[in-house]
Amino acid sequence: MNIKLTVFNGKTTLLLLSLLPFFSCQKPDFGPLQKLSVEELVQQHQDSVFSLSETIFRSEDGRNVSEEEVAALKEGTLAIDYYVDSLGVIREGIVRKASFEDYITRILIANIDFDPAKDVPVLSFNCDSLKYQMRDVYKFQQEEWSGYEESNPLGFFDFERAKIVSIVNQCGFPNVELLGKKGLSTFWLMIQHSEAPLMAHYYLEIKRLVKEGDLHEEDLALTTDRLLMNNDYLQVYGSQLLNGELYPIENAETVDQRRDSLGLASLEEYLEYF
Repeated sequence: MNIKLTVFNGKTTLLLLSLLPFFSCQKPDFGPLQKLSVEELVQQHQDSVFSLSETIFRSEDGRNVSEEEVAALKEGTLAIDYYVDSLGVIREGIVRKASFEDYITRILIANIDFDPAKDVPVLSFNCDSLKYQMRDVYKFQQEEWSGYEESNPLGFFDFERAKIVSIVNQCGFPNVELLGKKGLSTFWLMIQHSEAPLMAHYYLEIKRLVKEGDLHEEDLALTTDRLLMNNDYLQVYGSQLLNGELYPIENAETVDQRRDSLGLASLEEYLEYF
C-alpha cells in the first residue's frame, strides 16, 4: 500500500499516491536518525517547516503500511513517530498504536495559531514583588481594575487570560524562583481553570516545569486530563469530574497503574475527597 501523509492543523490527511521512491521495499541509508520529540514536532508546525515530502512510512515491524493501518490512522487509533536526519529532514514515519500523548500532541498542533494576547488588555504587574501578590492576583476581578468599563466588560475567561498573558509577557513564564512554590501553584491553578486553547498554548511550559521540579507530577496529570476532556477525548488519570460524575477514562481498568506511576493515590481514594 503506497501512501503519503500530510499533517495540517493537527489533522492527518491521507493521500493514496504511487510514489515508488518513498515506498520501496529497499530502505535508503539516511545515516543515524533521531526521533522528534513532542516539543520539536510542535515547533516545526509553529515555524511552518513541517514537511513530509522526503518521508518513508513503515509499520513498527518494517512492513509497508497496510490499508487497515491507513484506516486506523484516519480514525486516530494509530499514530506516527517521526525521525529526522542530521539536517532536520523528516526521513521516516513509523506507524504505531496511538496513546493519550498523541491526542495531546494533536490538540497542541491544532492550537498553534492561538494568540493568547489577542483582544485582551495589558495589565501591569511588578515582577519583583509578584510572588507576594499571587493570591490577590488570583482573586482580582475586572471591576477592581482601573481600566474597567461598565458598559463594555470583558468576559470572565478573557479577563483571566489578560492576567495570565500580562504576567508571562512582562515577567517571562513563571517558575519557583520568580513566584515561590505557593505563588507558582496559584499561577498553575489560573491556567488549569482557563479556556482550553490557553491551556494548550501553555501545556509544554507546565510539562517543562514538572520536569525541572518546580511543579508536581500531579499538576501535569490534572492539566492533561482537563485538556483531554475539554477537547472531547477520554481522560487518562481519572482526575476530572463533570456535573458531579467521574468523566469517562480511557482504559479505566489500568488507571490505578498510571496514577501509581506518578505517585498518586488510587482512584477510589482520590474520589473520597468529592
